[in-house]
Amino acid sequence: MRNPLILHGRVYCDTCKCGFETPVTTYIAVLINNPQKDDYCALAMPGRERARVILTNNNGINSNNRFANNLGFIKDEPLAARAQVLKLYEGDEV
Repeated sequence: MRNPLILHGRVYCDTCKCGFETPVTTYIAVLINNPQKDDYCALAMPGRERARVILTNNNGINSNNRFANNLGFIKDEPLAARAQVLKLYEGDEV
């Protein structure tokens, strides 16, 4: 292949069951499925189990780099630090 496409993206474990990445999120190296089949992040998150990536060059993209939304798995039980993490997202009351 003369100009291979380079796909960028990550797979993460929602350790707090928040539905989004947090400071205590961990990342997983496998894209096909989660190798950690014990109770640690065994379920794919609805809406985060796939990402659309444009592969053609005829749409005006002038680069071989392609970016996918992060894929997510969710932990069966949230970390004990979940309450502390959620406090980070509370706004200051005015």
